[in-house]
Formats: sequence, structure tokens, C-alpha cells
Amino acid sequence: MTNTASPRAKSKNAANGVLGLQGLVAIATVCFALTPASGGIALYVSPGNGSAAPFQWAHDVRAGVIARGPWPGSVFVRVPSARATLAALRQGALLISVPEALCGHSLPKEPNPRP
Repeated sequence: MTNTASPRAKSKNAANGVLGLQGLVAIATVCFALTPASGGIALYVSPGNGSAAPFQWAHDVRAGVIARGPWPGSVFVRVPSARATLAALRQGALLISVPEALCGHSLPKEPNPRP
């Protein structure tokens, strides 16, 4: 006796595969949209409550610390490069892009050279 699936079961499996693919595309899109640009401001959110971990990470990737974040273990940083996001993910932290307008005022990206 052969084991053949009914047409209804086949369509259900295909629908689950399409929904799974759509979910992966949605997650990838959100991750891409939240990734900070080089020189932009981001919120570093650490999974632990350690106060030194975000500052050590910022020192390691040469990110400029702007201020403490709204939660324990979080800081606002100026991101030096896109590699900082991968470095944060390796430590189990999130690096979320934040518009400068929400920070109160625009910060200079580099010091102005004197003539």
C-alpha cells in the first residue's frame, strides 16, 4: 500500500512553507531597517544588567558613548561602522537605530576643523 497525501494536505503544507518564508522576509526587513548607519546614533541594549558591559563594547568597537540609555545596561552611542551591529549581536545585545531628532538636538559627527 502506498502512502499518498490528499490534495488538501499538500496544499496545507505548501501554505505553511509560504507563510514561513514570509515570516523570514519580514524579520530580515525589520533587522535591516533597524540597523544603524555609519556615523548614526543607536541604542545599545544589553541582555544583562551589568553597567560596565556596554561601555566595554563601545570601547572595543570605537563607538562614541553619548549618554546612558533608558534601561539598565543600555547606552546611546555614535556608531563608527556597520560592523558594530555584528559585534553587538555576538555579545547577545541589540543595536537599534535612533533618529537624531529624538535625542533633542543634532550632534556633530566630526569636530569642525578650524581655518
